[in-house]
Amino acid sequence: GGVGADGRATADRAVLVRVSDRVWFLDAEETAFIPLAFYDRFRFLRTGSRIEVRGRGEYQAVMYDGSSVRSNGPSSLTVVHMGEQEVVMQIDNLEQMWVTAAVRPTRVRLPDGTELVFVEGQIRLENVGDRFRVSNEGSSVVTFSGSAGQGELDGPEFISVWKERPDTDVLAQQLQLSGDVSMVQGVDGTEVRGGRSGGVVVTGARFSVEQGSSLVIKSLGSARNRQ
Repeated sequence: GGVGADGRATADRAVLVRVSDRVWFLDAEETAFIPLAFYDRFRFLRTGSRIEVRGRGEYQAVMYDGSSVRSNGPSSLTVVHMGEQEVVMQIDNLEQMWVTAAVRPTRVRLPDGTELVFVEGQIRLENVGDRFRVSNEGSSVVTFSGSAGQGELDGPEFISVWKERPDTDVLAQQLQLSGDVSMVQGVDGTEVRGGRSGGVVVTGARFSVEQGSSLVIKSLGSARNRQ
C-alpha cells in the first residue's frame, strides 16, 4: 500500500514521490508493477524495490540521511540494497537522473557493468544517443570501475559509457578514461571512441582521443589511432 501516517524514511527505506505523469512501482514482495495515479503519489522504497517510467514521468526518492534520486523521463531503477552501511542501485535505463549521496557510500551500477561509488556528492546521468554520460556535479571524488575502465572523476569532470555490456572485459581494469570518451570490446581488441574531448591512459602512456577518432588496443603494448 501507500505511505501511511508513519511516512518517514529510515536507514532501510526511502520515500518515493511521484512528481508528474505516470510512474510504475514494484514492491520487493510483489510480482506486478503498479502505475501510481495522480492521487497516489507516495510509496516506500527498500531492498528489492523497482521503479520504471515508460513514457513521460518524473519522480524523486528521498532517504533519511539526505541522499536522494531524481529522475525525469523514461527510466528503470532497482534498489539492490539499502541499509545503514551503504545504498546500492542498478540503473538499466534513464533519460536524465541525479543521484545525491550523503554520509553513506552510494554505489550506482550501469547496464554496461560500470560501477560508480561516492559519498557526500552528486552525479548527473544523461542519455546521449548510444551512451550514458556521467558527470560529477558534487565536491567529492567519484570512482568508477568496470567496462568503462577505472579511474576517478574529480570536480566538474565526466565520462561516457555504452548502454550495453560489452562481450568481454579485456583490459577494462587497465584503462583509465577521462572526458567524453567511451569503450567497447570487440574481436579486434578494445576500442576507445572519442567525443568532443577526452583521453585514455594505457599502462602509464597517455593518449588523446578526439571527436571522430578512436584508439584500438590489441594488447597492453600495442595500440593504434583510427580515424
